[in-house]
Amino acid sequence: MATHLCRSARRASCCLAAVLLPLTASWAHVALDSPNGGETLDIGSTFTIRWHPSIQHDTVNWDLWYSTEGSNGPWEVISLDLPLGNPSAGSPHCYQWLVGPDLGNANAWVRVRQDNTDQDYFDVSDSSFFVAAPLLAGDFNEDGRVNSDDLVNWEAGYGISTEASHADGDADEDDDVDGEDFLQWQRQAEGSASFSAARPVPEPATLLLFALSCVAARWSADR
Repeated sequence: MATHLCRSARRASCCLAAVLLPLTASWAHVALDSPNGGETLDIGSTFTIRWHPSIQHDTVNWDLWYSTEGSNGPWEVISLDLPLGNPSAGSPHCYQWLVGPDLGNANAWVRVRQDNTDQDYFDVSDSSFFVAAPLLAGDFNEDGRVNSDDLVNWEAGYGISTEASHADGDADEDDDVDGEDFLQWQRQAEGSASFSAARPVPEPATLLLFALSCVAARWSADR
């Protein structure tokens, strides 16, 4: 077969021990095709890692790692001892990688190693790719966090009744900005327990005043 079976990465994020390659490993003779730099991967998605041998060797199996530190590692295991498949030069190989939550909003690199009976070879992504965390409903300013800063957007958009955007404060995608959107933010806010969990949920008519008081309290606490 020209292509060995793509295996499922059911434990992509649980093998987190740093891996040091043997000193005998060298560049060349295997080429990583993707991700090779510039791609955007989503947390929770399955990405097909692809590579091919440039020169046929007495290959035993394949190993895959990722790094969020740089092209020189340190490296975390994706999968080890993958089946050899077709060892001939140019033959395509692939692996289905389940992108884990530990990679959210980070640049990353992948490395593939060709395990041989004598000399090992490896290749690394030419440049970094980006792993994006899912956008949270309460993150109105879309900075990757849900906190009091997002209430500035909600306050500005409060009362919009049609064609409201997420940046306006529309958390529930119903095209308006109202108390329901505030409640979505409240459930997700970082540290919201310090100023909201112990309080009763306000009626919609007083939500704007309540939100403004939360912002003021948070800013005062940050000073």
